[in-house]
Amino acid sequence: MSWLRKLDSGSVEFVVAQQRMPSGQVASHLDAGDSGGGCWRTESDGTLALIGIAGGNARNGRGESLSVFTSISSHEEWLSQQLAEP
Repeated sequence: MSWLRKLDSGSVEFVVAQQRMPSGQVASHLDAGDSGGGCWRTESDGTLALIGIAGGNARNGRGESLSVFTSISSHEEWLSQQLAEP
């Protein structure tokens, strides 16, 4: 299960609940030390596009891991300005 959470800042968080592979083994998810990493999408031409930043992980009431990513869409202008500075 996954869902979007709108923040007061205008940004959006994407929360992904623990997933399992067909074998039943827990699939990969964010872990301690992963915050700040990228969340990428593969475009139709095969290039990667940064769409979010890893915010961290948490646990739900059943002890399952939740991975939280912050969308960069509401921050794109600021990010572009920062990248353009020498």
